[in-house]
Amino acid sequence: MPHAHLYGLAYSPWTERARWALDHHGVVYRYHEHVPMLGEPLLRMHAKPAPGQRATVPLFIDDRGERFMDSLAIIERADRGASRPLVTDPTTRALAAKIEPVLRATRGRVTARILADPEALRESATAAVPAFMAGLAAPVAAQGAKFIAKKHDASLSAERESIALMRALLTEVSPTIDLEHPHTRETLTAEDILVATLLHAVRPAHVSHITLGPASRRAWSSDELAAEFSALLAWRDALYQSAR
Repeated sequence: MPHAHLYGLAYSPWTERARWALDHHGVVYRYHEHVPMLGEPLLRMHAKPAPGQRATVPLFIDDRGERFMDSLAIIERADRGASRPLVTDPTTRALAAKIEPVLRATRGRVTARILADPEALRESATAAVPAFMAGLAAPVAAQGAKFIAKKHDASLSAERESIALMRALLTEVSPTIDLEHPHTRETLTAEDILVATLLHAVRPAHVSHITLGPASRRAWSSDELAAEFSALLAWRDALYQSAR
């Protein structure tokens, strides 16, 4: 019997979007952790991108062999046949479009921080080699981090701009959310998932499947944004408890 497969990066907000939707609808799949740079040939083999197209994660290959390389497209694929789909609002795609440049800017901020932190590089290296070899593999991890930034055209010198973009978007989004009453599994929406995973770039959620060491978690976090948007983070954490 054919199996569905999801290729991703456990710490990635984009991958978490896809996993959350697939898990929510009970879609059975095998998860494969992608290794940046080193795993690129294997990813391209599975993705079979069109000429000139990049192979990216998350990559979902369903049990019919259909391929999806966009996290919102994966959410919509998970919705197929569902009695209560996650995507119910016509503004969902517009929200995803607003979030995308903010997360792209975050990718540059996080990469620059990891490159500047030897412990974060060591933690990144453990994704590709056994932990006892992580120190030796740190240069490879640095190359992998630079590869991700180059592949996605991420700026490594725009931290303040990244923070400003995130602040503006969260300020816009906050009034649209009922912070006191997070949705449950029965009322969860794609918009909930989009905002909750966006907040990974403010302070990652403490859940077992998002594997981040202390230094990597610091690289993803912004103390100033976490203080400003503490109510949103509390909403996100409650949503994970009730709907993830």
